[in-house]
Amino acid sequence: MWTGVEQTTSASMWGKMKAMVVAHRKRGYTPSPLFIEGAAVEMVSSLKQLGVHISNDLRWAINTASIMKKATNAFTSSED
Repeated sequence: MWTGVEQTTSASMWGKMKAMVVAHRKRGYTPSPLFIEGAAVEMVSSLKQLGVHISNDLRWAINTASIMKKATNAFTSSED
């Protein structure tokens, strides 16, 4: 599987991994825990990938709020 990778490197690599389940269901959905090589993978409701915030309901609210915050900070710092 992962040839040439030491066990400690492999464990630390899985420790940084996060998972997100996208499910369009009216009722709540609780995914079962995910384990890779015995290490639990953290389940998140949103993540940032390539500068874009993605949420598990595929709405733009988190991404838009992040962009607005950056724009506000840039605008207020340029006024000084």
